[in-house]
Order: sequence, then structure tokens, then C-alpha cells
Amino acid sequence: MAILFALHAFAAEPAPDFTVHQIPNHQKVTLSQHKGQVVIVAFWAMWSAPSTMQLSGLKTVYNAINDTNGDGTVNDDDKNKDGKLPLEIIAISTDDERERRKLAGFRKSHQLPYTIAYDREGIVLATYLPSEVIPTLVIIGQAGNITRRKQEYAPGDECETLDHVASLLGRTDIPKPAPCPN
Repeated sequence: MAILFALHAFAAEPAPDFTVHQIPNHQKVTLSQHKGQVVIVAFWAMWSAPSTMQLSGLKTVYNAINDTNGDGTVNDDDKNKDGKLPLEIIAISTDDERERRKLAGFRKSHQLPYTIAYDREGIVLATYLPSEVIPTLVIIGQAGNITRRKQEYAPGDECETLDHVASLLGRTDIPKPAPCPN
């Protein structure tokens, strides 16, 4: 009984709002602008091989969830009446300022379709990543509550993430991409 209560209490934890700066245009991105969407916040670093693998796996999740019309691509036709996709991913680099200059090239070379950002003031990192374990995922449901935290990465984690996001969205129609078992 105590375990169920602890899980329920965790699931109701509100996600603190934050502002980060998007690459390559340095435009501000806030968590609150994505209310109504499932948001995955991924903390990563270019020097971390597990981070790079996780970002690639998240590309699979992003495409599988957001291709709502099943045409094989994510585009404006997949957005809801509010102009939003079901899932937003905000990958926040923990790299230092010198390394940040390489983020746009990293995003392009890895063909990442989602938001790559950095936390100029370090406030988001201190709030969401006190243990400083890289990579770490925080999944936030449509109502703005944290539903899952996952530290570190192992191949196949994207399948678990895909299932969790699909569950949050109440979707059972999402085809499982490789390497996820059907």
C-alpha cells in the first residue's frame, strides 16, 4: 500500500516551469508553452556516448508519436487544432559555454527533429538534475506533472519511453518501430 501511495504522489509532482535557449537561434523556449503536450526533457552532453545514443533513440520516439496521420513523416498535417504535436522533446545540453558553439552542428549532423537547447543560467539543471547524472530523462504529462524520471541510458530504453508516452496520450495505435518488440 505504501508503494502505491509513493508512486501516486510522484505522478502528481508538478513540473516547475523553466526557460531555456534554443539552438541555433537562441530563442527562448519555456515549458509552459507546451501545456497540453507530453514533454520529454532530456539532459545530455556531447561528450557522453550514452547521451548521443539516447538522443538517437528519442528521434524514433518523436517520429512514432508525432506521425499522427501515418504518412511516414512529421509535418504540419500532424498537428492538432491548437497547432501542436502530441509530443515535444526538449534536449537540454549540459555542455559548457565553449562547447555550446558546436550544438547547431551536432543537431544537424545527427538530424535531430526536436528542440536542442541550453540552460544559460544553470537554473533548470539545478532544479531538475540535482544528481547531475547524464543522461537523464524527465517525462511530463499533458497536465504539467512529472510522470517519470529515468537516469542513464541502455539500448532499448526508447521502447519503454515510447510505451509510456503512448499511455499518457491514451494511444494504442502507434506502430512499434525497430528495435521495439511488437
